[in-house]
Amino acid sequence: MESSSKIQESKKALVAVSFGAASQEAERAVNRLEKALSIPGYDLFRAYTSQRIRERLRRERGLHVLSFREQLEALEKAGYEEILCQPLMISEGIEYQRFLADLTQYVSRFRVVKAGKPLLSQEEDYLSCCQWMAKQIFLREGEGVALMLHGRDGARSLECDRLNDAFSRLGYYRFVAGVMKGEPSWGKTADCLKHLGCSKVVLIPFLLTAGSHSKKDLAGKEENSWQSRFLQKGYEVRVIEKGLGEYDEICKLFCKHAEEAK
Repeated sequence: MESSSKIQESKKALVAVSFGAASQEAERAVNRLEKALSIPGYDLFRAYTSQRIRERLRRERGLHVLSFREQLEALEKAGYEEILCQPLMISEGIEYQRFLADLTQYVSRFRVVKAGKPLLSQEEDYLSCCQWMAKQIFLREGEGVALMLHGRDGARSLECDRLNDAFSRLGYYRFVAGVMKGEPSWGKTADCLKHLGCSKVVLIPFLLTAGSHSKKDLAGKEENSWQSRFLQKGYEVRVIEKGLGEYDEICKLFCKHAEEAK
């Protein structure tokens, strides 16, 4: 017979909530983050918010990943009384707001409900990420770094502005962040690097996984990818095609947010 403490532990669940990863390559980042998130006393569960990715996984790989709501329903039926939900998201944007809205509907169904913060939530998060990023990249002569965030059509990215401000405050002037959609655009990013006198550029996806956006929009061979545009401008380009979730320091920041919420 299990001890009462063991039974109590089994009623605590940690739910790692991400947009999702369709390919096995992109899934590496999610797997690494989830492994790092392991907290004693909590059973770990996965939820993907993207219906498109969940359907693709079922169709192509025969995998059934629950949505966030489905996962909460399943945990309630399984008798979990305390849940800690950690969003594997970059910022407090639309995806995070949807995550909170879904969670709010289930608060009354559990004895304890807690939620961690996304990667970039406080000023210290931005500074930590920028310091870590600058230490990761050895810049060669004439080289600058262009970080690509996702962004949103017709909107300015506050996260991008705060990252650029943090890089400047720390003295890392050759690191510039832009977005795939919205502002600051690739053009603004390129203008900044040109103003700094850079003739070479390192392209890095500031995305949780190195999925389709990284392969197509950042490093793709199509003429409108960031790599192609910089090449057309005469830049020497190198690409570090690695999702944020594949770095230990980023995993530690997500774990810190989960521990703070625990």
